Amino acid sequence: MVLLACAVLAVSTPGAEPVPVASTAAPQIVAQPVATSPLVPADAPAVGNAGNGPASPALLPTAAAPATPASTTPASTTPASTTLASTPPAESPGAGLSPTITPAADIVQPRDPWEKTNRSIFAFDNSVDRHLVGPVARGYAAVLPFVVRHHISLVIANLDEPITIGNNLLQLRMAAFGKSLARFTLNSTIGLAGIFDFASHHKLEHHTADFGQTLGRWGAKPGPFVMLPLLGPANLRDGIGRAVDLFGDPVSWVLGGITSTFGGTRVVVEVVDVRVQAEPALRAVNDSTDPYAATRSGYTQARAAAVREATGKTEDLPDFDAPTGKGS
Repeated sequence: MVLLACAVLAVSTPGAEPVPVASTAAPQIVAQPVATSPLVPADAPAVGNAGNGPASPALLPTAAAPATPASTTPASTTPASTTLASTPPAESPGAGLSPTITPAADIVQPRDPWEKTNRSIFAFDNSVDRHLVGPVARGYAAVLPFVVRHHISLVIANLDEPITIGNNLLQLRMAAFGKSLARFTLNSTIGLAGIFDFASHHKLEHHTADFGQTLGRWGAKPGPFVMLPLLGPANLRDGIGRAVDLFGDPVSWVLGGITSTFGGTRVVVEVVDVRVQAEPALRAVNDSTDPYAATRSGYTQARAAAVREATGKTEDLPDFDAPTGKGS
């Protein structure tokens, strides 16, 4: 069971510093407007803005001068408060952040109508991992040197490459399809059945694609979250995708499925190999306050990222180096 860890980014909303406007009992002094962001008192006429429409609302501090006669502008008797601009100036510092932040409606919220059952299956899977899969994986890592385990991982990845090739084609991602096909060809021949990752040395990096991702590429929704016994987290769409990938694997057609000696050995080695690589993530999940919720959240976000990759979309993240306008 592969459990995925994720990080949550927090974004603070930028703001602009108030611009003080002097107001005294003498004839009214109006701040000169700038070309891109006119600042005038809220109740005063738009001096110097003729022909450009009404002036934008401004941030007005408390007036410290004595009260002015009724004939003067009411701005000098404004109560001790600050009027917040309803619309920030178009060129204000930090305003460019807004369009790059993913809207709240786009944030993936997992549906979990079967949570009680899912938690029971999660506890069962954890028990199997704690008493069987985990100890075997740790023994495997202790006995075999890293270099040997690394080349075994490369062979497993090469055996899974035809599934990636097929799904890249179904997703009409022709560049990715060409790369994955070239990887499989080079590593299966020059790389000696994948023992050596010859393709990566020629800038053909490894990536994965599956049928659940393909369904998402063409608009299928993930559906409710579900824990599968011995298989770990999934959702309705990805559960169907796993079944299609399992029965549609060309390597299984040629060399034998799970019921054959080759197929059974392949599954066992792949499970142990993945479990070794997942050790740090599993520790982080098990140390969390609610391991089940952490697993559900991590899996949901990882699968949403996989679908975004297939559709060519990228997650909008804030530019933390951009000025916020505070303290500048």
